[in-house]
Amino acid sequence: MSSFGNVVTLKAGQSDLSVQVIEKGLHVFSISFNDKNGKKQEIIIGPEDPKDQVKDRRFLHSIVGRYCNRLPDTPITLPNGQSFTPQQNGGAGTSLHGGPSSAGWDQKTFTNVSSSPSEALFSPAERKYLAGLVEQGQAGVWEYVSPHGEGGHLGKVRTQTAFVVEEAKGGNKEQVGAVEIIYRAELVEGEMTALNMTHHWAFNLEFSDMGRDGPCPVGDVKNHTLHFKSKDILDLAEDTALPTGKTVPAPKSRDFSTPKKIGQDFPEGGLDDYWIFERGSGEREVLDGGVEGSDVFADIEKDKEIVAVLSSDKNNISLNFTTNQPGVQAWSGTGGYDGQDSRRKIHGGKAVENQDDGYKVPPAFAMEFHSVYDAWMHPELKKLGWDTVLKKGQVYNNWVRMTIKSE
Repeated sequence: MSSFGNVVTLKAGQSDLSVQVIEKGLHVFSISFNDKNGKKQEIIIGPEDPKDQVKDRRFLHSIVGRYCNRLPDTPITLPNGQSFTPQQNGGAGTSLHGGPSSAGWDQKTFTNVSSSPSEALFSPAERKYLAGLVEQGQAGVWEYVSPHGEGGHLGKVRTQTAFVVEEAKGGNKEQVGAVEIIYRAELVEGEMTALNMTHHWAFNLEFSDMGRDGPCPVGDVKNHTLHFKSKDILDLAEDTALPTGKTVPAPKSRDFSTPKKIGQDFPEGGLDDYWIFERGSGEREVLDGGVEGSDVFADIEKDKEIVAVLSSDKNNISLNFTTNQPGVQAWSGTGGYDGQDSRRKIHGGKAVENQDDGYKVPPAFAMEFHSVYDAWMHPELKKLGWDTVLKKGQVYNNWVRMTIKSE
């Protein structure tokens, strides 16, 4: 095993939908498939070599934890009166994406437990379903145990994350298949801890077509169409991007309640906000009393309420998201790309660094599905879903499904 762990490939049965996961930080290295015309599409940006994806801390399609998005880096009190101080990361006043690199889960190498998911984190029905998919190479489960004090957080936490790649169902010729991520966690030691998990994955649906004939100038994501089932966003402090405790109607530049191009009304500083889905929270963000009777895969199959769609009218490819989370943090990549990184050959890059050939702002659109952050500190935000405080005896339960269509 290398320093970044193995690179595991999951494939959707007889279809050509494939997902590659790096065990360090569960970075998604590749999501590829053949479109309706038989052309290969790679829909996430990145380098040619997986080692290059994890050598720097860039949250490039990685897991984020123990607490994604932002917390204050000052003493915080939990509902039971215990206090903790998250370690600073991302500027004064904030602890971004789990804190410094020594603490962030994106920097931890996860252990592959696909053959034996935890009985405490997955029910018998869920383990049985996973076992069949693991045997077929369609699923994997990875574990990390976070010690008390990591990133300044309280309690020892065990988490397991499952990736599932599924074929199109019901003979739907427009569907390529689906990618599901299920996050589970429990407090092994301690009474309470702040917890909020997600993946910082980002997508571009057009780069493979642009690079079809070899090296080409780099493009961006502004011509993609975005639709959120949302009219409100979190009100954020200007200096820290921490929630003020209020929600506000999305201004014109951030209103995607009807489909429109990302580049239309594009704000000068790019997009980086938390959109609150109109339906509010899905059920069972935490499982009280454990996993008995739980069947997350049945829940996923029943939930047909699409809350986010990213699409391209150039090739009629779309990503359709369902989730049990109450909202999504979406980011257009502003400030994260200067053209000096390595760009995949399939995206028209030369796969070399420092030659102004890499991705440039805004190259892809990131969507991080997670609970309303800092919710327990703000009465109004607690009404939107789970308060992001995991208690002893509870099991954290976050899932997202991305259905890919080529029409």
